[in-house]
Amino acid sequence: MGKGRVAKNVNNDTANDALDDMVGAGAHDKVEGKSKEVIGVAKQALGEATDDTELKSEGAAEEAEGKLQQLAGHAKDAAENAAEAIVDGAHRASEAVKKAIKGD
Repeated sequence: MGKGRVAKNVNNDTANDALDDMVGAGAHDKVEGKSKEVIGVAKQALGEATDDTELKSEGAAEEAEGKLQQLAGHAKDAAENAAEAIVDGAHRASEAVKKAIKGD
């Protein structure tokens, strides 16, 4: 592979997976959802200023979609935290059993 070939072969899904691995599964949804929410609010304001009911409706829908996506991100984070707590508890239980078997 020549120089720069790796970057060519990386797609958005790979980048999103890497982001999720670095900052948690829900971070991507929370950031993207907040962006949609803000854009939706802006569209509503512009629609209000220009008396464009279609733009106001589109903005309201986008704002709602953004809020829902943020909720999904929070839910993913909560699930990830719960899974980590279960794994941590299992490790501690395993260590306690090992110590009990050894007689420590």
